[in-house]
Amino acid sequence: MEAALFLFLWSARPGVSAGYFLRLLVRTVWCRGDLPLAFSSSVAGLGGYSMTAFIIGQMQIHSRDWMEEYFAKIPKVVEAHSGEFLVRGGEPEMMEGSDPLPDAAFILEFPDRAHAQRFWNSDEFQRLAVLRRSGSTLNAILVDKLA
Repeated sequence: MEAALFLFLWSARPGVSAGYFLRLLVRTVWCRGDLPLAFSSSVAGLGGYSMTAFIIGQMQIHSRDWMEEYFAKIPKVVEAHSGEFLVRGGEPEMMEGSDPLPDAAFILEFPDRAHAQRFWNSDEFQRLAVLRRSGSTLNAILVDKLA
């Protein structure tokens, strides 16, 4: 019903973009709670809405001295920032490419980029990162879930 009303209003208002009325429609439906929580600002063109984000990492381990303390503490730090380990471990298998396999890989899921970035930049994580860097190297990227 709102879509028909907004379409009618848009057609009656020359010079006003369809995007403007789409944003009004989305905001109206959002306020009612009919849109999924992961509705993307990049899709709707709206600020304040978010989508699931993932940190994907590949680690080369050079020594194991740091691992016990790090792996005992990192799950709680991830959870404190609304994150979750989806993948955590070793035995990566090459499917394609020629780069060396990492010793371990992980995928962390967060409600959105802001949560992932707050986690990564947090004092708690950065203290653990210093420990981890004492015996490993890490390549990590931040990506969004498809809408």
